[in-house]
Amino acid sequence: MKKGSCVVSDSALIYGGENENGGSVHMEGGNFEMQGGTIKDSSAQNGGAVYVSNGNFSMLGGAILDCEAALDG
Repeated sequence: MKKGSCVVSDSALIYGGENENGGSVHMEGGNFEMQGGTIKDSSAQNGGAVYVSNGNFSMLGGAILDCEAALDG
């Protein structure tokens, strides 16, 4: 997503993503807020679960489980 906002809450499940940057979430110039829910089993070169460039990431609740980054993250 570019220059937008995304909020994950309640019982949302983001599962099994695989990308170069951000296994499940890749934001450029935007805001990603995690209020609840789960990101699970994601992988990437950078940012195993979440990758935010020129933006903001805030985690107020929820869980990130079993995610990995090969290089940075």
